[in-house]
Amino acid sequence: MIGYARTVREYVLMLRYMSNRVSSAGQQPRIVLYATLLAGLGGFGITISMANILGNDYANFAAFWAVYFVVLGALGGIQQETARATSLSTLSPSSRPFKHVYLMGLLIAFVTLATMTFTFLFANQILRVGPLEQSLALIFGTALSVPSLVAGGALFGLKLWKPLSVFIILDVVIRWVLLLVVSVFTHDLAWLSWMVAVPSIITFALLLPVIRSTLGFDIALDSTFQQAAKNMFYATVAALGASVLINGVPAVLVAKADQEDLGLTAGLVFALIMTRAPLVVGSMALQSLYVVRFRDFPGARGRGAIVLGLAGLGLSLVLALASWVFGLPLLEAISGLEMRFSAEYLAGLTLTSVFTMWVVISGSFNLASSNHAFYALGWLVAAAVTISILLIPAASEIKLLVALTAGPLAGMSIHLVGHIRGAKENS
Repeated sequence: MIGYARTVREYVLMLRYMSNRVSSAGQQPRIVLYATLLAGLGGFGITISMANILGNDYANFAAFWAVYFVVLGALGGIQQETARATSLSTLSPSSRPFKHVYLMGLLIAFVTLATMTFTFLFANQILRVGPLEQSLALIFGTALSVPSLVAGGALFGLKLWKPLSVFIILDVVIRWVLLLVVSVFTHDLAWLSWMVAVPSIITFALLLPVIRSTLGFDIALDSTFQQAAKNMFYATVAALGASVLINGVPAVLVAKADQEDLGLTAGLVFALIMTRAPLVVGSMALQSLYVVRFRDFPGARGRGAIVLGLAGLGLSLVLALASWVFGLPLLEAISGLEMRFSAEYLAGLTLTSVFTMWVVISGSFNLASSNHAFYALGWLVAAAVTISILLIPAASEIKLLVALTAGPLAGMSIHLVGHIRGAKENS
């Protein structure tokens, strides 16, 4: 208990450290933490609402949700690199301004081509209900999310916390409202897929006046266009690995399941999302903030990473205990789904979330140090190990626990090697 109390105390100190540093823009990042918390609660609300509305068909909805956020999560590399490379110090006469509209156009073209290729190869295996309609929603939704990602990254980098917080909250609120309204009239997964896909561009359009007043249409990065493109490629590859590891697992579970097992799969996917979300979704949502803080305070990187890692371990143990005691009846009550596994298994599933949080922290550490290659390689290894284990012919419950443990730890080890190598080169 003494060790855990110390971990909690260190975590609180770290949050205060992150929150109380006043940025040069005169605002504080505390508001981003609150916005991320509210957005996470909104994500919980969407998951619970759709599970109750759709029943066992929630598994098919969750498959599209997972695929959409795999692609969108991969594009998060655009936001992360924009956040790392954009700061007030780059906004000088000697910096290189990039026109937002040109950068967005190139990224949208790339995203559209990549998403079309993905859907052509895998839509029939994963998107079983209306694959053509869902594929169109996936292509248009992810391509049109690029403006929001670029703008969000610039807001992170320039520490414009208030408009960024509105951005974060508005996106999840619009998505939730659209899903609830449309589900009153139809449970057609094609329509629901479009409601998942369109909120990003709606949010961007609604906030365009704020974006123009705070950013204009120029973004100054700390590198040439060629170097920025290379860095964004590395960051996007890494984000793809992270997204597959976090969002792709439910899609793989649904793809490997028989239609007769949809009840088991729906319960397992719901439990996976709900028990891991506090740490996994929270740490991913704050990744750009981690990168900016590690970038701005290089002397505190190691201490900050250790404190966050220990805090995550302590919190995961508390959540695992709560899952063991209260988890099964609570999940069944709020979802209406049957949970066909034990309380001990649910606790173990919850505990694996800390390993994913650790690889998020180690990845942010490398990205803040401009160690893009090892950052990308670590996430790719984590995703490859996780998915490879899930594809082994074995019971879903067993291989899921092994995959969610071995994959993140493998990725984190690559990040640590990259950090040690970079430290030796700089010494």
